[in-house]
Amino acid sequence: METLESLKGKIKTTKNLQGIVGSMKTLSAVSIQQYERASKALLIYDQNIKYGLQVALQNYTLPKDVKKKYKGGIVILFGTDQGLVGRFNTALAQHAQKTVKEHSDIEKIDDVKYIVIGRSMGAKFAALGGKTEKLYSTPGSVEAISNLAQILTLKIDEMLEDYANQRVLLFHNRLEHGAMFEHQYEQLLPMDQVFLNKIKNQKWPTNQIPATPLAGEKMFEALVRHTLFIKLYKAMAESLAAEHMTRMISMQNAEKNIDEHLDKMNLEYQQRRQTQITEELIDVVSGAEVLNNKKKK
Repeated sequence: METLESLKGKIKTTKNLQGIVGSMKTLSAVSIQQYERASKALLIYDQNIKYGLQVALQNYTLPKDVKKKYKGGIVILFGTDQGLVGRFNTALAQHAQKTVKEHSDIEKIDDVKYIVIGRSMGAKFAALGGKTEKLYSTPGSVEAISNLAQILTLKIDEMLEDYANQRVLLFHNRLEHGAMFEHQYEQLLPMDQVFLNKIKNQKWPTNQIPATPLAGEKMFEALVRHTLFIKLYKAMAESLAAEHMTRMISMQNAEKNIDEHLDKMNLEYQQRRQTQITEELIDVVSGAEVLNNKKKK
């Protein structure tokens, strides 16, 4: 039978765990707000880049939208470094693999290169039979998102030089309805011509479109890189917010289970302690009676 001391030790350990879980829940709650603010902060920057694209497209004719087969592709998969997020990584990896296989315009599925962000995602992806071309850790702060977005933009440029006619696809999770996450999928390159034509045909907010120091094509290519940066930054911020919301919900469930377990252990401790005190009192009373009987004799 478990002793009172060992039970007391378990209660102390459980209380320490309760404190850790509470701290993790608080950290996740704070992080969610930071990453959601970071995502919203891009709105003005994004709008200015669209204005730039509108100017560039006045002096640059887009290639005709001809359906063609792509030799391969680049898939960017955002996940997590840490666990305690349920099926956050596995479900997204499965969704990405299924979506890529359904792309009828990619000639060779085996030539698709995966860039994975998140050590835990990398492990889950490998367990599903996926091969990672490059693995990065997730950003640990809002400031680190910008650095990684720049690194990924350069990496995409580097990979596109080696493989012609490739799609660039982006997969990540995003918060929906406040607490649930949903899979998000977007084609980064080639840019959607319907989207570009819509920007080109929008009414300019002033009477005259500004002149630019760069030729239309060069300016367009430069702004495409800025667009990639924005989309990658936004995807990372949304993914991190969804990750921390998922972890916070996991911590809330764990906290509830710990509270219930702690209540049971405290009740057991009190009952066992009361039993021990009762037994000690009975021993004292029994000893006193024995002494009294001896004196009487």
